[in-house]
Amino acid sequence: MTEKVKHKTKRLGAGHYYYRGFEIVCVGYYSPEGKVCWEAVDEHGGGFAQAFSLRECKMWIDSELDGKL
Repeated sequence: MTEKVKHKTKRLGAGHYYYRGFEIVCVGYYSPEGKVCWEAVDEHGGGFAQAFSLRECKMWIDSELDGKL
């Protein structure tokens, strides 16, 4: 049986989070879609995952680090 590992998200400030070695930043409001954009930034400052929700951004990080989609 496979156990699901839970990873905690640490809130650094308004629109800034830290999750599994990546800083997730609220980029801003994207008016054509009417949604808020999020981006995961790695330790070198490169943008990694862009999404319209914090949950989706964390999903992309998990899929990259765990090797699953």
